[in-house]
Amino acid sequence: MKVNLSGNMYSSLTEYPKLFKKSFWGTHKLAPCEEKAGSEFRRVCANRNKFVEDNKITKSWKYSSKELRKLLKKRLRGCCYIRHQEYYMDEHENLIHVFSKPEKDNETEHQAFLNTGYVQVPPLYSKNERSYIRKYELDAHKYM
Repeated sequence: MKVNLSGNMYSSLTEYPKLFKKSFWGTHKLAPCEEKAGSEFRRVCANRNKFVEDNKITKSWKYSSKELRKLLKKRLRGCCYIRHQEYYMDEHENLIHVFSKPEKDNETEHQAFLNTGYVQVPPLYSKNERSYIRKYELDAHKYM
């Protein structure tokens, strides 16, 4: 049986669809159960709205440049593979890196992220994944 997906993308149910429409998360199509008020998905949308407001996000981009990949690899040395990476710029043109990891991943990895300056935030992908952010005080334009 084929699941009927609505034409809306995840990004369309946030207050900032233009910021999220290029993100990994924002490009997924909504399933009917996700559109219901009170769903886990709606909580993730609320977390994303709060992320934008708290961090004063002004811009996002989908892919990292070679320079950015090199920088993050160096900064995350010793940490494991990360998923669902997203890149944002705040009002001061700082770079904000966001990613997620399944909650089942071990505590050693979790601690490694915290030790490298990342902060765990409420889920930005799904209720089953830990989300992390780090603000780098450097010119985000250089890494777009």
